[in-house]
Amino acid sequence: MKIRAATIDDAEVFAQVGKETFALATPPGTLQKDIDSYVQAELSREKFAESIQSPDKTFFAAEVDEKVVGYLMLSRGEGLDGVKGKNPLEVQRIYVLQHYHGKGVAKAFMEQAIAYAVANNHDTIWLGVSKHNPRGLAFYGKHGFIQVGETTFRVGDDIHEDLVLERAAG
Repeated sequence: MKIRAATIDDAEVFAQVGKETFALATPPGTLQKDIDSYVQAELSREKFAESIQSPDKTFFAAEVDEKVVGYLMLSRGEGLDGVKGKNPLEVQRIYVLQHYHGKGVAKAFMEQAIAYAVANNHDTIWLGVSKHNPRGLAFYGKHGFIQVGETTFRVGDDIHEDLVLERAAG
């Protein structure tokens, strides 16, 4: 497996990965129409192209045998209520194709996010995760994240309850 900086050329494959993986992180009972609405609005090739070019975002791709199997999206800017860092970095998305779950891709992405945060003088890393995502909560807990708040996340017409987690960057 190789982790590399993403380029505008990755927009199409990231949209495909997002489409295939987004539903895996949504709470049980989320309606397909709401998932489809979110994917269409937020995980399109055009949206990725725009985000990849944003000075406030940084993307990394994971490749296995030269095939993109996931992506990491980091965002600079203020954290949500509860985030205490003065220069926070958000782990906005870690999406990995289901076939590669449990094979170290997400762990490699988290290590990349931490290294990026340290190298770019971020003092804290934060993220939002569904209250109903035990796999995600366990993963982030293993990486030193603790709950510092709560927020909501809109998926179509559905409002999900998320936890805000944070850890020191170093």
